[in-house]
Amino acid sequence: MRMAKIINAICGDGWCIHPDKIEAICEVLNVRLSGGFRSDAEIKAAVAQAKDNVSINVKARPGQTDSTGGNVAVITLYGTLAQRTGAFDSGAISVERFSKNFDAAMDDPSVGSIVLDIDSPGGSVFGIEEMAEKIYKSRGRKKIVAVANSFAASGAYWIASAADEIVVTPGGEVGSIGVFCLHQDLSEGYQKIGVKHTLIKAGKHKAEANPYEPLDPDAKDYIQQRVNERYHVFTRAVAKYRGVSVSDVRDNFGQGRMKMAKLAVKSAMADAVGTLEDVVSELLKNKNVSFGSKAVGDDKEIKTEFNDQGDQTMAENEEKKQSPDVDQIATEAAEKAVADERERFSSLQAAFPDDPAFASEQFQSGATVDQAKAAYCDVLQERLKEEKKKKPEKKDDAESHSEGAPPLAGSNEGATGNDDDFMSVAHALAEEKGISKAKAQRQVAHEQPELFRAYKNKNR
Repeated sequence: MRMAKIINAICGDGWCIHPDKIEAICEVLNVRLSGGFRSDAEIKAAVAQAKDNVSINVKARPGQTDSTGGNVAVITLYGTLAQRTGAFDSGAISVERFSKNFDAAMDDPSVGSIVLDIDSPGGSVFGIEEMAEKIYKSRGRKKIVAVANSFAASGAYWIASAADEIVVTPGGEVGSIGVFCLHQDLSEGYQKIGVKHTLIKAGKHKAEANPYEPLDPDAKDYIQQRVNERYHVFTRAVAKYRGVSVSDVRDNFGQGRMKMAKLAVKSAMADAVGTLEDVVSELLKNKNVSFGSKAVGDDKEIKTEFNDQGDQTMAENEEKKQSPDVDQIATEAAEKAVADERERFSSLQAAFPDDPAFASEQFQSGATVDQAKAAYCDVLQERLKEEKKKKPEKKDDAESHSEGAPPLAGSNEGATGNDDDFMSVAHALAEEKGISKAKAQRQVAHEQPELFRAYKNKNR
């Protein structure tokens, strides 16, 4: 049962992890499924190692007497990331524990700057977004520098990108920006050994993508949708943290591949090349030191084969940092346009509840409610003409002849204001403005088509 839960966790979660590591995790699972196990001593060793892989160490200059705000807290993050962990074979480490260490460093008054010592392939998506956002919101309180020492992939890079700056060791790599889900179809294997699983469930999608059956196309589409959503959040976060556009992250930050130190700096995925020791040393000298465009420990700009284009690259990156997020603006504009169209459609349907076909026609033409009401008056007038042709024309009074137009169909010039709402409004308007009753009726019908429609329906 315990292994079944682990399999479901591995195959059901989204992963921000380097693909090689997930393969290693699957190999461990396969060993366990085939009967392999770890001894008590091995489990205890794994627990101790996991704790060492998420630790905090406060550095101070030798002989320093007043350490208030001058110390550097180095927080390690080594191994596969998981929101919470126990003694798991893959060597997973706890993001929750890392978060507590980060909080402790932020709250320590003797610490003026924080170094995130990262060597991780990434891991489960859970907890990563929240951890990265916590680091990003802590900017300005203390200097935060992430050091890829020497591997910060996927979820680990997500966390690193939230720091003020990223430094990569000379032989290090960063990237693998992407998300994926894993599905294992074990049905044929179980069939060979004579094991058949029967899932008894309630709910259309309950137990979908289970490992005992081939993956259903509908379930695959749902998983792909979730992966796309996670990727959208991932790339938007990195774009915000690094001060570039989302399209720049998707097109120029490796597209799921890793980038070595110098190339990472050139493409704005990192700020400098240097060792962990050099970064700590520089921060002990000056807690506000900037590593951007410099090789740590060297006063000269980064020496790479791209030096000729270095200034141009930095200028372009600075311009991107200052420019608005075009993708975000376009997305927000599109969402607003859709919301406005939905509201217009609902308003038209509400204005013409007895004639939904007319409302739909007006929506397709792009008309507003006011424009549709004006058009509807024309429609009513045409219908009125058709009805008058079918009925013998009533004798008009002298006042109506003086206006040169017959009264509306169904009108009663001798009616009092108590006959119905339409006639009452028309008579009141005629008296108020000193116009003929026929003209008043036409005006009310034009301005209040709903009132006229109710009067027509009543007098049919």
